[in-house]
Amino acid sequence: MSSVKHLLADKIKTILTAACITNIAADDPTRVDFIGIRKVTGNYRITLTIQHFDPIQREAHSDESVGKSPRGEDGYLMPPRDNSGTTYERIQGTVMVACNLTGTKETTELADEYVQEVVARVKNALRKNKSTLTGFADTYGERVATFEVTGSAQYDSGAEIANVTRDFVRWTALTAATPV
Repeated sequence: MSSVKHLLADKIKTILTAACITNIAADDPTRVDFIGIRKVTGNYRITLTIQHFDPIQREAHSDESVGKSPRGEDGYLMPPRDNSGTTYERIQGTVMVACNLTGTKETTELADEYVQEVVARVKNALRKNKSTLTGFADTYGERVATFEVTGSAQYDSGAEIANVTRDFVRWTALTAATPV
């Protein structure tokens, strides 16, 4: 049993583990401590969470079935619906980059440099591995046709003495499903 969303999240986790943990020196201050799917529990300095939703824009960033439609806000031109019964769906999610740098006492500027380095590393890893994130299918015949990073949004704690931030790297995948 497998679903395309979980398979995609698992592939994203593998890619990000290599790019943000395995291939980064243990003493690098931008090295991620933990990567999880759906949620992360525990106290970590830097974590990544692969989510099937956008907690900031729940309704605006949900999955949707698409047929022939104009260019979307994220730049996708959706394919026309065909006569075979294939359904195209745009599934969307985020990689939440959560950083709690208060305990390590970085300056605001240095904390921003570290956070932006991790965000850039996540975006680069996903963009560089698009071929790994496409072309596979789940047990129900839904396959990922395209994968794109569509942007990011940052949410900061706002406290003057805290360096706690969350950045949501948004992604979208176009899938095609033919009834089995």
